[in-house]
Amino acid sequence: MTGPAAAVERPPAPGAAALLVLAAADGAPPRRDIALEALAAGLPVAIGTPAAGAYETLDDLPLVRLQVPAGGGREELLRAAAAWAEVHHVTHIVVLDGDGRHAPAEARAFVAALAEKPCSIVVGRAAPGAASSPGRGGRLARLLLRVACGADLAGARCAFRAFPAAALARVRCAARAPERDVEFVVRALWAGLELITIPVSERPVAAPVPRPFARLRALAASARLAARNLNPWPHRRHFHPDPNAVPFSWRHPVRYWKYLHHNVVYRRLGAGEEKLSLRHPLRSLRLLHLESTTPHEISLACMLGIFLGALPLIACHTVAIVFYATRFRLNRAIAFYASNLCAPWVPPFVPALDIEVGHFLLHGRFITAADLGTREALFRTLCAEAHLRLFEYLLGSLLVGPALALLVGALVYAFAAGRRARGAAPDYGGRPGHAVFHFLIRRCGVTPAYVLLALLVPYYVLLRPSARRAAAPYLRRRFPGRGAWWRLAATMRTFNAFGRVLIDQTALGILGAERVRIDFPQRARLRRIAARKRGLVLLTSHFGGWQAAMAAIDDLGCPVHFQLRREARTAGRQLFDLWERRASLRIVSPDGFLGGLIELTSALQGGGCAAVMGDRAFGARTACAEFLGAPAPFPITPYRLALATGSDLIVLLATRTGKLSFRLRFVRIASGRSGAGAARAQNAGVLLQRYVRCVERGLRDSPFMWFNFFDFWNSAQHTRSP
Repeated sequence: MTGPAAAVERPPAPGAAALLVLAAADGAPPRRDIALEALAAGLPVAIGTPAAGAYETLDDLPLVRLQVPAGGGREELLRAAAAWAEVHHVTHIVVLDGDGRHAPAEARAFVAALAEKPCSIVVGRAAPGAASSPGRGGRLARLLLRVACGADLAGARCAFRAFPAAALARVRCAARAPERDVEFVVRALWAGLELITIPVSERPVAAPVPRPFARLRALAASARLAARNLNPWPHRRHFHPDPNAVPFSWRHPVRYWKYLHHNVVYRRLGAGEEKLSLRHPLRSLRLLHLESTTPHEISLACMLGIFLGALPLIACHTVAIVFYATRFRLNRAIAFYASNLCAPWVPPFVPALDIEVGHFLLHGRFITAADLGTREALFRTLCAEAHLRLFEYLLGSLLVGPALALLVGALVYAFAAGRRARGAAPDYGGRPGHAVFHFLIRRCGVTPAYVLLALLVPYYVLLRPSARRAAAPYLRRRFPGRGAWWRLAATMRTFNAFGRVLIDQTALGILGAERVRIDFPQRARLRRIAARKRGLVLLTSHFGGWQAAMAAIDDLGCPVHFQLRREARTAGRQLFDLWERRASLRIVSPDGFLGGLIELTSALQGGGCAAVMGDRAFGARTACAEFLGAPAPFPITPYRLALATGSDLIVLLATRTGKLSFRLRFVRIASGRSGAGAARAQNAGVLLQRYVRCVERGLRDSPFMWFNFFDFWNSAQHTRSP
């Protein structure tokens, strides 16, 4: 165990919220360039100083040096950092390896996430396409970790993480490194911390020396944690978002039950508070039915209910289902409803099937009607041999339960995914249709694909009313006063233009960039703007070939962080995929923490580039602007982001000009000036109007390049107003 930290050569910054710790990777000291990057992040930076001597290459840097005994590893370093943090009133610790795999500048995103939710553990997740760390344990270990804590810990082994300093003293781990890092995350979740994952970049470094039986060790550690979570003994919660919470303790059980009784029965909940309470039964029922309702989570909840319902847990089914659904963070109401399919008070098909299968496993034959044909046989079966029937019930349920759970889970997932897909925009053609176009482009070029498209467009427009409805809102406002026959022809022309753009973008991925001509006369000017390193916000739109535009800006000298939601139903439309250009484009999901704003802000503050869709809010705040003669909701976040960071704001438009040909142009509508308070809000509205005018000018030149196939002007149900 280590003592207190050694003398600090540089005092912490006033109000420092976190200590950045550079750990030694595989015994090697932190690199000097990584230490300099860490100091530039604006946080106090700490390294471990072994008793045998200091790191000579870092002697002249203003670092916090923590005394770690010779041979001490990562755990001793973190405990010394926790002791230093307690003395200097630093609440959180950010730790990463000093080998250069991760960029220390991204620690700002971790600190921002902790400022939003202090009772959290933030773990870095390898950005899509980055060279991830070598996995240990495989898919089975990942599944066991899901059972252990009810969360996907795909990035739990990432060395880049942040957590409260108090967690090091309260969360005890038994495993050795590197399994200790995973166990720490699991036990931190048991202790009450919330898991937040943030995409981080990864640089190529030398692969660590493989340890013998590493996969087996990881699997054993995951199995031990899963077995502990299946144990009904409660986990001790050290962290709670409620400062007045009373933790459970066997020494003071009455105090805990009084707190629980008051919290669940008597306390009135606030307007935005979502907790189970008997005083608010309707709100509690709504919360139970709306928690964890993605198709994947609904399917898992049904599988859990079916499996536990098939077991002979006499008079304990409901308690077991609610307990394990809570442990696995699944929908408790859905799990309970699904278990009723196996209940004995409905036609007892499942219990009877369990007993039949168990009897067959023990005796090699099924129970037939002749076995129960007499009163004596029935009495002997139900009474004298009740214990044998119960054992057969248990034995059969171990086979029937998992099989029935898999069947019901697959059916429920297909139904739930289908229902969600029907609520989204239609996906014409599907994967088989896309595969046909891919084959034609690869074997014959784009001309046969254009011909096939010309044959298919009239079919979809004439025989699919949904296609006409999708294009009608824009055509009515862009061409007011036109007749129905003219709009029908315009609908065909719009879908034909959309299909040709998709074919050309597919050719960009199949035939290569050299076959596609992208005319971008302003490319050098855009590079000069990006080279100023004061941040650059690119506004793209569903206008023309916007994905081809993103492919043309991959040489700005800095990675482009693109906020984009990938739709599974459109994944097969083109082989050109932004996810495959990860060296220059880093996808930021709007479904992540705070809509990905932390990653975008961090990129802009570091002088990077952030690309945002100017016509898709993704659930963020919107503001109305006059667009084609009617008010329409547009996301306001890009303009506030540019003003808050002092970044340049550019509208990027890409127009298809012919066969395998695009023309790009941009308009700079803000040049890094910022404001404050009401002035900033007013400036955001002005920038929004400039963006709308740019789009309208593009639609005047290319009226059939608008590819938002829904009622854009009445889409308030998909957005939030400020």
